[in-house]
Order: sequence, then structure tokens, then C-alpha cells
Amino acid sequence: MIILQIKKEDFLKSKLASFLLAGSFSLYNTKMRVITHLDLDCFFVSCERIKNPALIGKPVIVGGNATSRGVVSSASYEARGFGVRSAMPAAQAKRLCPQGIFLSPDFDTYSKLSDQVGHFLREVAPVVEQASIDEFYLDLTGCHRIYPEMKKFGGFVKDYLKSELKLPASIAIASNKLVSKIAVEKAKPDGFIQVESGTEAEFLAPLPIRAMPGIGRATEREMQKLGFKTLGQIARADESFLRQHFGVWGLEFKKSALGVDDHPVVSWEDPKGIGRETTFERDADDPEYLLSVLSSFVEECCAELRRYQFQARTVSVKFRLPDFTTFERSKTIPPTHDETEIYKVVEALFAKHWKQRMKLRLIGISVSNLTSSCQSKELFVDFKREKREQIAKQMDQIRAKYGFKSIHLGSSLRVFDKDD
Repeated sequence: MIILQIKKEDFLKSKLASFLLAGSFSLYNTKMRVITHLDLDCFFVSCERIKNPALIGKPVIVGGNATSRGVVSSASYEARGFGVRSAMPAAQAKRLCPQGIFLSPDFDTYSKLSDQVGHFLREVAPVVEQASIDEFYLDLTGCHRIYPEMKKFGGFVKDYLKSELKLPASIAIASNKLVSKIAVEKAKPDGFIQVESGTEAEFLAPLPIRAMPGIGRATEREMQKLGFKTLGQIARADESFLRQHFGVWGLEFKKSALGVDDHPVVSWEDPKGIGRETTFERDADDPEYLLSVLSSFVEECCAELRRYQFQARTVSVKFRLPDFTTFERSKTIPPTHDETEIYKVVEALFAKHWKQRMKLRLIGISVSNLTSSCQSKELFVDFKREKREQIAKQMDQIRAKYGFKSIHLGSSLRVFDKDD
């Protein structure tokens, strides 16, 4: 017997109650899986519109600016109407949509809203996997007695997100992760779609081959040369022919085109690492400015480490030259989430591997090899470290109340002054 705990919010209680059948709420086993894919539409743009409702209905582009060599992270549907797409160079987006409103990403706000969505979903679904900051999988297998009509469940989730968090979302329900992932694109924007079990191949058949995750541009071109234009054509293709041209991947393509996928929804997986990087508008060679950028990244990464109660054992600095030559240099250290300790390592790596007058197109850092910071007290207390922990805690509290830029390290001063 599973007891469903309902939070106190009136909305959640009243809406969820309408799905519960009188009597037993125990779950039962079934061979037919029920997998939901939830995609927060234009998530970064939606977050910016929550902060500034005046942006509603306007062509908003998050990431880069008119002269930036950065890329678009998110674009509103108004901007997409001009051809703007995610991962497009910002300068190209500006040419396509000169009236577009360009905004710098506010990842702190995006993460907080994403966490609120995840918290809500874990209240209403037994297994939730966060695939990215704006995508979630829900496994509702065996929940038919609680949610007898999936369309109503989808409407309930969408209504809650829109009314309580002001976030539009698209939802797809299918028998596996792959089909639900593909189907959600058909539901956008702000829609719902359900692919009934047994109709997966029929649903996928007319779709272009680029709709299949894992098929990139090069593979698409090769398939088109062989006469494949739709997933249905791949599904009907002879296995020996596919193997001849694509090796073992050919059989995987056929399997996917038939809508077969056994990957489970995994409720939680510890992150492998946390990182930040930036592409400069112009190649940068000022060491003081570059170190200030790295310092600001250290602050962001350490704040995120503490937020999720992790410590890092490996620190890496990423360099990219104007000719796109890219390299990383790393160092392993005792576990920490302290800005001062990590910045010392970053500073040393930079000093060792950046040569005088070396111009950089991109620079970044990452912290990895993570371990939980929920550990027992040490026998011999390091009072200096304990004091820094207290200071970090106070900084986190100030940022939570007044925003991330309200307090920062002196070594980050040039970056934040430039932003202001």
C-alpha cells in the first residue's frame, strides 16, 4: 500500500483530489508503461517574463547581444517567427530579428524556478527524472487508479505550473521515453499529446528523420542520399541494408524508428560536475580581466556546490584560442566548496598555461569529481576554514534575498563593474 501525501496548498489539494477514486489508492503492477515528458516552453524567456511582464508578446532572445559572438540560449515564439533558433550565433539572430530584445541569462533565477517545478512534480508522480533544467520525465506506470485519465492529469499539471509558477509547459505521454521525447515537440507550444500504446510506429512513421534524437546533420545527409526521408522508411528498411551502411547503429535506428525504447526513468543521478564558460565579443588578452571572469565563475560554481551540498575534488580551466584550438588543464585537490581555495587553484592553472599576449576566444572553469558535503565533524577543527564557511553561508543568504550580484569577491570586481 502506498499512501499519497498531499501538500497543504489549497490548489494542489483540490485539484489532486479530483483524480483520487473512492476506496483503495494502492498501485497495481502493469506491463504497459506510462511515461510523461514535460518540456517547459521557452523556459529562459518565460523566466524573464515573470521578472518583467512587459516582455510578454515581444520577440525576446536570451543569450548574447547584437555584436556578441555568443549563441542564443532561448528565443520566444515571436522571435522564432523570424527564424531565430537556439544555438544560433547571436549576431545572426540580430540580423534575422533586428527588433529582438536581447537579454543576458540569469541562471540563478532559472535554477530556482526549475527546482520549484521539480519539487511539485515529485509531489504528484512516484518517479521523476530531471533531464535538463527545463525537461522532466515522469513514470506513471501503475498509477491508473490514481490518474485514470492521462489527459486530465496533463491538464492538472499544466494548470498548476501556469497558475502558480507562471510557466507554460508542453506535455507528451507515451509508453517510453523516446516516443514521449519526440512527441512533445508536436505538442508545442503549451500543448498536450498522448501516443497510445501500440501506435508508436504509426505515430513516428510520417516524421522527418531529423526528429529522431541522436541523428545529427551528417547522418541525416547520409540517410537522405540513400533515399530515407521519414522515420517510417527507416522502420521498413531491411536490417542487412542498414547494417551495411551504418553498422550496429543501423539496427538501433530501425529499433528507434519503430518506437521501441526500454530506457528507465531514473529518479536522481548526482551531477558529474558544475561549470561556467563564456565566449568573448572580442578576443581577450588582459590577464586581470580574464582572472576576474574566472573569479566570477568560481563564485557561481561554489554557490551551486553549497546549494546542493557537494564538494569538488577536481578543478579545471578551459581555454579556447581564436583559431578554435581548445584545451583544458586540471588539478585534483582535497574536497571543498570554498571560493578562496578553488580560486587559488584556478589562478595557478591560469598563470601556468596562459602565455603573455595570448588571446582567448573563450574561457571557462568546471568543478568535478564531486562528493557529498554532509560529513561528520572533524576531530581537529580548522578554525580558519570554519570562519570561511560561516562567511560563505552569510553570502548565500544575502544573495538569496537581494540577488547574486549583491555581494561578490574583490577578485571578481572588474566583471561585475562591467556588467553594471
